[in-house]
Amino acid sequence: MSLLEKRQEVQRDKITLMEEELTSLMGHARANEIIFKAISQIYISLVGCQSISDLEQAVNKVCQEHLYLVQFRLLQPEDEAYLHLQAKLNSKGTYLGRLKADLMDVVFDQPAGSVALIEVVHESEDDEQIFGIGAFAAKQHDHFQPHMDTFFIRELARLLSQHFVHLVRE
Repeated sequence: MSLLEKRQEVQRDKITLMEEELTSLMGHARANEIIFKAISQIYISLVGCQSISDLEQAVNKVCQEHLYLVQFRLLQPEDEAYLHLQAKLNSKGTYLGRLKADLMDVVFDQPAGSVALIEVVHESEDDEQIFGIGAFAAKQHDHFQPHMDTFFIRELARLLSQHFVHLVRE
């Protein structure tokens, strides 16, 4: 193999690698756009919410229609599964991954493969008020994975906590 052929082969390999990276980046950009649009839709849906139940139903509807998730639940400290879910949260108040099947059955109405959990907390200068845990369920076992970024889910928790303050407790 001549030097010229070797250089061409190296260049082809570099181009192939760059094309694969570009394809991956474009896939992530599309996924982020879908998530951004869903969060924007959640903003709009929360405007008319008067109760915690309204909030949960509004977020659940957007999650099912725009993110193709199985279900969204907002668990409060008095709920049966709350302590089990709280034990899963990391220092940032999030968890992405799988749960035991019996816990999934208690939390969700439909079968789910993986979950995203987020603590919904309202922080003010004086204190911190915990409202609950937002639980998002996906059918696929690998949809939510521990290595994934939690930026969007943390922003959604901030949004929910701001609305939660003004809701009627049932």
